[in-house]
Amino acid sequence: MKKLVVLAMFTMSLSALAQPLQQTVRGKEFVLTKNTTASTRHSITLDGSFIGSGGQRYTPIDFLKSQQEGRTVYDETQVYGLQLPMYMRLDVRVAYRMQGRKVTQEWAIDIQNATNRNNIQNVMYDPAAQEEVKVYSIGLLPMFQYRIYF
Repeated sequence: MKKLVVLAMFTMSLSALAQPLQQTVRGKEFVLTKNTTASTRHSITLDGSFIGSGGQRYTPIDFLKSQQEGRTVYDETQVYGLQLPMYMRLDVRVAYRMQGRKVTQEWAIDIQNATNRNNIQNVMYDPAAQEEVKVYSIGLLPMFQYRIYF
């Protein structure tokens, strides 16, 4: 008997913090075992999540004072006056699971920021280059995984 299990989740949260909107959609499992009395169950899981939030607010840099002091000096007259661009990230995961009577094994590849989007994390002053520098969060990050569940 062929069995299909579908898992889905949607989360939306509003927050007064730096990330006002976050959306996540995850999960679909395909059971490959045809015999329900078999000692091992095989399944493939496809997961995905999308995270989007309005840009984080930040205090602009006082460029002239930063040049004079050789370090980052913020413009205190415009505290949190500017906003970074919207943060967006897509994560994708594919896993193969063998579920036995005593032990479950799982092989997976998890790709974070699958679109390789350059999200700005911060703005700083670089004294060596004497300019404002945008600091980006991590790009595409593949992770390979093997798990044993007892």
